[in-house]
Amino acid sequence: MGVFGQAEYKTDEFSAFVQGAVSNQGHVRWDRQQYTRENEESEKVNNTGYNIKGGASYTFADQHTVFGNAGFYSRQPYHDNIYLNFGNNVNPLTKNEKITGLEAGYRFRSDYVDVNLDAYMTRWKDRVTTTSNTDTESQELRYTTNNGVHQLHKGLELDIVARPLPILDIKGFASLGDWKYDDNVYTVVRDENRNIITETVKDVKGGKVGGGAQTSFGLGAVVKIVKGLSFDTDWRYYSNIYSTVVEKENIELPSYDLVDAGVSYRINFAETSLLFRVNVNNVFSEVYLSEMTSAIKPTATVTAPTTANPNPPTYLASGRMYKGIADGNNAFFGNGRTYNVSMRFNF
Repeated sequence: MGVFGQAEYKTDEFSAFVQGAVSNQGHVRWDRQQYTRENEESEKVNNTGYNIKGGASYTFADQHTVFGNAGFYSRQPYHDNIYLNFGNNVNPLTKNEKITGLEAGYRFRSDYVDVNLDAYMTRWKDRVTTTSNTDTESQELRYTTNNGVHQLHKGLELDIVARPLPILDIKGFASLGDWKYDDNVYTVVRDENRNIITETVKDVKGGKVGGGAQTSFGLGAVVKIVKGLSFDTDWRYYSNIYSTVVEKENIELPSYDLVDAGVSYRINFAETSLLFRVNVNNVFSEVYLSEMTSAIKPTATVTAPTTANPNPPTYLASGRMYKGIADGNNAFFGNGRTYNVSMRFNF
C-alpha cells in the first residue's frame, strides 16, 4: 500500500519540482519442504518506507541547461534479506536502507550535437548483502551475511550524440566512478544447516564496491543507408570491476571490451509502422568475467595446511590462475556471441 504526490512549477526557462511517497510492505514466507505443516508459515513482518525528492533546472541562451536534484529514501528491506538463507527465520538486524542522493548536471542541445554531463554522489546506509560460496577447505556451502553495509558512490557521466551528416549519427559516452565502503560491517557466516560458524565486525572502510564497472566508455555509430534502412555498431570498454564480496582489500577483475552490431528496417504507414531488426551481441565472442562472488587471493593456499603437508602451495605457485584471478574463485563468464531477430508493430 502506498501514496504518492508530486508538485511542479514550470516556465519557459525555469522548472522546479518536489515529490514524496509513503508505502507499507507486508512479508510472509511459506516453506512446505523444509518445515512441518505447523511451522511452514513464517512470522509476518511489516515495514514502512518513504522518500522525498526535489530539484530545479534553468535553461539559458536556448541551448544550455543546468540542473540539480536531491533526494532521501528510506527503503524497505528486500524479502530475501528479511528471511535469510532460504529459511523462515527473521533477520533481527534487518532495517530500512537509507539512501541520500545528490545530482547536478549540464545539457547542451543543437542541430549537430547533444551533450549531457552529470555529477552524482550517493550515500547508501544499512544495506544487507548475502552471498553463498563453497568453502575451499571443507568443500561445504557457506552463507555469508553482511549487515549494516555503508557505501559511498561518487562519479561523473558524459554522453554525446553528434550528427555531422544527415545519414550519420556518432555516439560516445564515458563514466568515471569511485564507489567505496564507508564503515565497518557485521558479518555472519553460516553452514548449510544455518548454524553460525563465525561472527565478526570487519573494517572495510575504503574498500572497493563490486557488482559493476566503475569505469566505462564507448563509441558507436548509426549509418542511414536508404530510407528506413540503417546499420549501427557500438564498442564499449569496462574496467575497475571488483568482486561482490564486502572486503577492504577487494579483488579486481580483468577489464574487457565488447562490440555489438545490428541492422534495422522500418516501414511507415499512415499512422502505424513496422520495424524489423537483426542484432549481434558480442560480435567477436570476447571471453570475459562479468561477476565474481568470492575473493580468494593468488597468495592463498590451494588446500588447508595439514600435519603431513604444513605448507601447501598457493594458487600462484601452482599456476592455477586465469587472467590474474585464482581459479578457486566463484566467478561467472559473460555471454559469448548471441543473435536477436525481432519484429515490432507500432500503432
